[in-house]
Amino acid sequence: MLKEIVKVRNNILIIQIIGITLLLSCGEVGYDEKRTEDLICKEIELISGVYRKGEISSGEVKWYYYNVPESGSYNIYWDDFFEGSGSYTCDIKVSAYQEDKKTSYYEEFNSGFTNSQNLLLNKNGRVYIKVDGYYRESCSGSYAIMIKPSTHQKRYWTVMIYGDGDNDLEEFLLIDIRQMKNGYMNGQGMDVIVIIDRIEGYSHDYSVLNSNFSDTRLYKIANRNVARISGGSDFPEITKDSNYEANMGDAETLRKFVKSCKTNYPAEHYALIIWNHGGGVRSRGGNRDNRHYKAVCWDDTNENDCLYTAEITDVLTGNESVDLLGFDACFMGSVEVAYQYRRGNGGFNADVMVASPALEWGQGWDYENIFKRIRSSSGKNGETGTVTGASEQYYNSASLTAIQLGGIIVEEQYDSSVSAMNQVLSCYDLKKVENVKKAVDTMARSIYAAKEKDDFENVRGESYSQSTMHYFNIANDIEWSVSPFFDLFDLCEMTTSRSGFNNEIQHNASMVMDAVDEMIIYSFGGSEFMGFVNGKNGISIFFPDGDRLFDGYRHWEFQWWYNSIDTDYWWSPDSNNGNRYYGKLGWCIDDAIVANRNVENWFEMLDAWFDYTEMSWPFEYGTYPYGGLNGYEW
Repeated sequence: MLKEIVKVRNNILIIQIIGITLLLSCGEVGYDEKRTEDLICKEIELISGVYRKGEISSGEVKWYYYNVPESGSYNIYWDDFFEGSGSYTCDIKVSAYQEDKKTSYYEEFNSGFTNSQNLLLNKNGRVYIKVDGYYRESCSGSYAIMIKPSTHQKRYWTVMIYGDGDNDLEEFLLIDIRQMKNGYMNGQGMDVIVIIDRIEGYSHDYSVLNSNFSDTRLYKIANRNVARISGGSDFPEITKDSNYEANMGDAETLRKFVKSCKTNYPAEHYALIIWNHGGGVRSRGGNRDNRHYKAVCWDDTNENDCLYTAEITDVLTGNESVDLLGFDACFMGSVEVAYQYRRGNGGFNADVMVASPALEWGQGWDYENIFKRIRSSSGKNGETGTVTGASEQYYNSASLTAIQLGGIIVEEQYDSSVSAMNQVLSCYDLKKVENVKKAVDTMARSIYAAKEKDDFENVRGESYSQSTMHYFNIANDIEWSVSPFFDLFDLCEMTTSRSGFNNEIQHNASMVMDAVDEMIIYSFGGSEFMGFVNGKNGISIFFPDGDRLFDGYRHWEFQWWYNSIDTDYWWSPDSNNGNRYYGKLGWCIDDAIVANRNVENWFEMLDAWFDYTEMSWPFEYGTYPYGGLNGYEW
């Protein structure tokens, strides 16, 4: 049969057969100009590494597909040529879809003449790529498009999410991972790796990770997609098809995760975000309730094991150190936690820390908008930066610093939670925390020497109406014994204004304020925290009422874990008092000599005030063991 292809215009294929012109609608399909002898309305197959050239007019749509041979990372490349009719070439938009041709891998992308987009694809799947012609009502032009496996792209950041969903927060963790998928932009020189441990009985969601499971798995985040990955030689228990149940409350699990990420996804910079319940320098034990408090890191399947502050530095080494350490958890924004992970501590450390000194709401951070602000092009996003004091910026991962990343996290959390009134988040420079400790210890020595215990406790307060800024329910006896966290800057500011203190105490308190101001890079506090000053308030210190009674016992007896010694070792001879974790806090250890009867740091001031059961020198054993209530002799 004689046939002649006249043209393809606006998706109408015009074929002339023996003088009769037929108009056949191709719908949303393309055509292969190199095989005009077989031209029919169809989707065009892309061959790996081979450019397909085409022509397109405004309003026209063409489809391509690629059969994926192996799971992995692939790049789509396209060029929008300066060729075509009229005064302008016809620009194109390129988008990619899963096999249903409806679920997109990324938002529609304007070419800007030449561009590329990275995809994570599964083996034996098919990806559909749509090319849209646009710009003006009447224009046409040529373009070329190609797909091929990604060659090694330089990675500037690897963000590691330690997601413990093995508890009542599983649903919120899945929501956050969905946000990560929505906000992450492919091909930006940044990898986001998530370890997630799930549990039966809470969420049955299948859509976020393409599976409902109760074991522990590793995923690499992509735009609107995830790829299940293995842990490699550093974490061999986790493979692409394993059902391994990890104990997220064991610091060895954290160490293996970080080591695996650094081996398999090396980058110039690393961020580690620990996601779960939080309880400050010590987890909250059985005092959680249904308000979705966070603790680091409770694993219900593994006998409620959790990560203690000093356990992390006991197990992780300097090799696992990161540029930014984030706690998407409650109560972790304390000076004791910050000091534990400071640079120069001889082990695991970080330059910058992001954490909240207060309760954090269950949904955690705004990951979608955090990751949307990291892209290959910089510039302003049109919003005012209330927290950082400048217009909010997009950041190129190649030049992104840990401080800038911390600023993004705090800023986006402010934007998403400002109406909540009770949220706080801060970004700390951990290189400055040693100066804070020196200033606090100097102030503690002067207060103890002047015998100002009563006046200093009055500054701290016992009721809402007269206390310094605090991050717990001050009317609750249990919270006084577990989490008496007070704002350090506000505590010292109130001390400087109290006339009863001598000049030395007031001067030393002002030096603490200066050091805290230097350490806090960014912070915000909701309206519930009256008088909160961004960049000054936002870090807590442990200041208990140790003499206060609860069930007939003084609070300091419940607070044995706030300590410099290995508390489990001290308690272990008594079979009824085992498992007394953890102590070994650098904040309590440094700048103090045991049992010399001199108060030398903040911890020793508290111990001297509240543990008067300790034996006087020379030591004799009686009702209380050496060290009194907590095993430490100041």
